[in-house]
Amino acid sequence: DLFSFLSRRSSDLFPLAVLFLPGFVIFPWFISSWYGPDFLISIDVFYILYPNFLLRIFFAPLGVALIALDQPRLVAVEAALRMGAGLILNLILYPAAGIIGAAYASLLAQCCGWIFLLVCYYSFFTTGKFPFQADGAEASSS
Repeated sequence: DLFSFLSRRSSDLFPLAVLFLPGFVIFPWFISSWYGPDFLISIDVFYILYPNFLLRIFFAPLGVALIALDQPRLVAVEAALRMGAGLILNLILYPAAGIIGAAYASLLAQCCGWIFLLVCYYSFFTTGKFPFQADGAEASSS
């Protein structure tokens, strides 16, 4: 069933995320040694965006499963949430904090989409229906 499939994918992806953890040490060293002190601010941006990248590894199967479960409306809503949150947060945080604010805006916008995905799957696993799903329509979980 869908729950066991998503559980297996998460446990399969955990070693991949662990494999990328040394990047927290390697990439800042690479940036500072190759590009010099002019690019040191990019290391701070890296520390904000890299966890975003690692979290995408875990949340990607949720979005792909929505496509497989024939839920294009939910995929569109999730993308619109991320895009809208990104626009609003960038309009607020970029002028206030520059590139660091833009990095936080990117991370927080992704979080809006991920929270929506978690709500969708919580609804599906508790009621058997996704949000915004017509009463007669049912998603296949196999």
